Formats: sequence, structure tokens, C-alpha cells
Amino acid sequence: MRPLYANRFGFRSPEKKRESLLLAAFSNPGKAQNGILRAHIFPLQPAAKDSWNAVIALGFPLVLEGSGEVSQDFGAVLVQGTRIVHSFDRRIIVRSRGTTGGARQRQVSFLEPVVLKPGEYNLRVVLSNPEGGVRSSWAETIQVPDLPGKGTFLVGPVLGRPAGKNLVVKGSGMTSTGKKAKESESAAREDVVGGAGSIEPLLVQQAMASDTSLAAMTAICEATSGAATGPLRFERRLMKEGSGLVEKIPPTDVVLEDRKRPRCETLVDLLPTSRLAPGDYVFEVLLDGTGKDGVSQVAGSAARFGMLPAAGQPSHAASGQAGRK
Repeated sequence: MRPLYANRFGFRSPEKKRESLLLAAFSNPGKAQNGILRAHIFPLQPAAKDSWNAVIALGFPLVLEGSGEVSQDFGAVLVQGTRIVHSFDRRIIVRSRGTTGGARQRQVSFLEPVVLKPGEYNLRVVLSNPEGGVRSSWAETIQVPDLPGKGTFLVGPVLGRPAGKNLVVKGSGMTSTGKKAKESESAAREDVVGGAGSIEPLLVQQAMASDTSLAAMTAICEATSGAATGPLRFERRLMKEGSGLVEKIPPTDVVLEDRKRPRCETLVDLLPTSRLAPGDYVFEVLLDGTGKDGVSQVAGSAARFGMLPAAGQPSHAASGQAGRK
């Protein structure tokens, strides 16, 4: 047997190394699932009788120092069975306006609109540095619910907080026909950066003492077309688990105007978290009224969240939920 000797060695380029790391993270996201990055899919309202307007929401922190800038790469793949339903990737560059002071942390929320049919999906998201190191990953199996075939129904509430100094970016999304996403650079040109009043969805169902309020977004929808539906009485109340009623919001009458289906009206309530004691809370919504067929309709839904204590206070009461399931 004759020994063989290599006379030339090939080394992977930095770009190839980065690609290999990202592929490994997408293939085995649990290895880097450390809680820095979180993501979820929120159905918002029907797009048609057999599909939802939804949003893929992902969030992660960035640390800004001095007057410099920081870059972060992220990408997501949404799979149903063996079929890639949607994917996107971005590089975000955030420049600090400050010239003095220490490090400051800002939360980044990226919201990618999608149109999804009911069923089970697998979402995988990877957060990486421009040099190629994987910072964090997230994997979640999500069941998109069936759409009600008739009657009036509620979607949500979806909880979020005003962005303030954090950054909220709305992605260009997939087309309504479900075609493949545009090339990343082209799609990124259509992204929209929100302002301080933009809402970042809660990916962990917890509020902080520094939050002045939480936004609760609820859609009231009618599955069928035809004459106007209503008036429907929309009632809301905030409960503390184990203690009872905290606040009751005055009822609102809602009329779904005559138009093609689906018909929806989205209402946003601000919950006074700055006045809440630490603990676990439930925001309940109830819709009561008579449909166009003369039949009484009642629908209810709820969202839970934990209220964290201020720094230095004991943290024995608030649990929240790690992500939305």
C-alpha cells in the first residue's frame, strides 16, 4: 500500500464558514436556544374564508455603547410538513445618537406579515453576528387555528407594549397569493421603521414596573358577508388571579359595516400597568349582542400576563408565561 500525501489544502472563506454555522443553527436550533431571541406567530384577523392575516414576531436585545453602531443578522424559516411556506433574512444596523455614558440596551422587534392557512407549522429563527457567530436561535411548533365558518367571533387579545426608545420594524411580508418572498435586499427596502408609539408584541407574557401601560389588541370579526351586524356590546375587565376585579372598562358598542367578508373591527385598550401590584393578571373580553339572523351571540376570550415587581422588591408573585403557546 502506497502512502498518500496532500500537496494542496483548501480553506473555507469567512462567508462559507458563516453559511455553515447558520445552516447548523437552523438544523439544530435547540443548541443555541438560550432565551436571547424569541419568536411567535400571531393570527390577527381572517384574510379570507380559509386563511389568516398573521404576523411572525421576533424580538432580541441590542447593546449600544457611546456614539458607535451595532449590526445584527437574523433570519427565519417557516415550514409546514416538508414545504417551506415563507422565509426571510435581514441585517439591521443601529447607530447610537449618544456621545457619552455607558452601555444602553434596546429591544428590537421585527414583525413579518404572512398569510397562513390553518394547520401546524414549524418556525425556526437564528440570530447571528455579521462575522458569522450564532448568538441565539429559536424553534417552535405552532398550531394556526381553524376559522369559524359562521357567526361573530373574537381574535386575541394580543398584548404588547408601546415601543418608546425600543425599535419596531414591520417587514415587507409575503404576497397575499403566497408566492415566495422577494430577495432580501429588495424586500428590506420596503420595511417600515415604527415610531415611539408603535406596539411591540409581548413574546414573554410579563409586564415590568417601568411599563406605563400595556396595549391589548382584540379583533371583532364576522365570518359571513351581508348586512351590517350589530350593535354588539364589547365588554372588558382586568382581573387579578386570586383577588378578583381590578378594573372594568366601560362597554363599547360595535357595528360591523356592510361589506364583503371577512369583516373585522380591531379595538385597542391600554391597561394601566404602572398602577398594578406584582402578581398574575387576566384581561377578559366579552362580546354580547344579536347577529343579523336575530340570534343572540356571546363570545369571550382572555389574555394572561405576569406583573413583575420594581427593582429591589421581592419577586414572589408574578410568573407570566415564557412565550405564547
